[in-house]
Amino acid sequence: MMHWRQVVFRFTAELPIPHSHWRPWSPEPSVPVVRDDPRVCPVQVPGQLAWPAPPRTLTVDHAHRIADRDFVELPALSAAITQMASERDLSDAWERLALHMVRLALAGREAGQTLVREQDIAQLPQLRGPVVELFRRTRLLGRRPNSWHLALHPHQPPVSCEHCLSWSGTTSKLCSACKNWRKFNERGGCRRCHRILPLSLGRCRRCRVVQLEQTLAGAPVPDQLWFGGEIDIYANKIGRDLNTARRHQAQQTRAARRYWPEHLIDPAQLELFPVPARDWKKLQDPGLLKISPAAQAIVDELDQLARAQAWTSATRKKSLRTLRVLLGWLGIQTPILERDVYAVGRMTPYYNAVRVAGFLQLKGLLALDSHAIGADEASVQRWTAQAPPQFQADLQAWVAVLRGNGKRSSPPMPWNTVRGYMLNVVAVLDAWDHFTSLNEVTEKEVKTAAVNYSYFTGLRSLFRALRRERRIFRDPARNVHLKAPVRVPRAIPSDRLRGLLDHVPGAKDKLALALIAVYGIRPK
Repeated sequence: MMHWRQVVFRFTAELPIPHSHWRPWSPEPSVPVVRDDPRVCPVQVPGQLAWPAPPRTLTVDHAHRIADRDFVELPALSAAITQMASERDLSDAWERLALHMVRLALAGREAGQTLVREQDIAQLPQLRGPVVELFRRTRLLGRRPNSWHLALHPHQPPVSCEHCLSWSGTTSKLCSACKNWRKFNERGGCRRCHRILPLSLGRCRRCRVVQLEQTLAGAPVPDQLWFGGEIDIYANKIGRDLNTARRHQAQQTRAARRYWPEHLIDPAQLELFPVPARDWKKLQDPGLLKISPAAQAIVDELDQLARAQAWTSATRKKSLRTLRVLLGWLGIQTPILERDVYAVGRMTPYYNAVRVAGFLQLKGLLALDSHAIGADEASVQRWTAQAPPQFQADLQAWVAVLRGNGKRSSPPMPWNTVRGYMLNVVAVLDAWDHFTSLNEVTEKEVKTAAVNYSYFTGLRSLFRALRRERRIFRDPARNVHLKAPVRVPRAIPSDRLRGLLDHVPGAKDKLALALIAVYGIRPK
């Protein structure tokens, strides 16, 4: 949007600015800027011998920075650009871009060259094909035999692998080993190099190799690059023999560092106060404690159970790791608190608590939390919270009555039955959200909502409980009755009773058989 001063004081080239009018202040006369950056393709000395030219990386910005550099061949090339634009009906913007690319190609010539080679044009950022044609028309193209494709499809320089940084001398961004690693591992942040790469056990492939090298050396060593491709010594050994040998060596080193715990609780010792919640995330290396033979037998039993039930390898290892940490720090003399099991499972993604808790409960080594709730109870609480706010207090009072916690004692109803009632009642209460209280509900609304016995049973239980708790003045579902459908007995087909009358001896038996044939009930 133009400023108001620009609108008011705008003058064209045909209308000069009056001397008495406002003029923009300028400290000195403006000097036209010559765009010829000597750092972009410096001018070569004619006749000088040139070294082998390294590949260049040219951009459009480089062409803009030498837009005023003059060449003897530019007039002929400019005429060729105009002719090609008229032949192909191209825009003025294309002509300007082509002139920039032509000037950049001329500037990229080496010392002693009068023609522009195809391999130099291949380094241009845009319009490589048209530029080749322009130099061919002006007879300034230095062609190479059977190399026309180089101008349109330049060869990429060899690069290192982006993941493991190995050098294979190819243009591929990833080596074959990292491509295979990417297929079977998910991306994430590496715990060592913090790059977003495919991970295994929290580390990328390069960090896994470096970690194993340091484990084999026994002392910290600097990171070392390696060759990839056909001479990659780690291509097929990370997950097989090399990894297995070094993992065994790491396990032996880790086993030598293990120590016996000195803090296990004596089961005969009395408890002064309840144990506070433990913060397991404070442990730097929780798996270094040794476990007793009895605890190791429990770990082996879980391993056999996991293999018998065909658990996945990841689930089995996570469960065994969790159980070993729990038994190492808490022992087997006293039951393990349920909150400790789940706290260990939440330390890192490499621990699993659900299956370990179930296994310890079967072994009698799990102390359940008193505030733990089941799936049905959690579902009832969730549906109660999703009901309209004005009805939530009444629903909580109703659930308390069903569970035997009302003003008058009553047998508790199972949570699965309460859950079934709650599902039907909440569906009806969503349609009654215009009421401020259940006192406003009449028999008409109950009859309209009771489309079947499931809804009517839940509503009748709700209003009966609220009336007993004196939360409503009257029971609108008291006089509502749904007619039970009368099922007519289905007749037995005649082809199934064909010839039976002839086998019945008496008239009384034949009459009974005829009545059964017409009105008898058979399976649906």
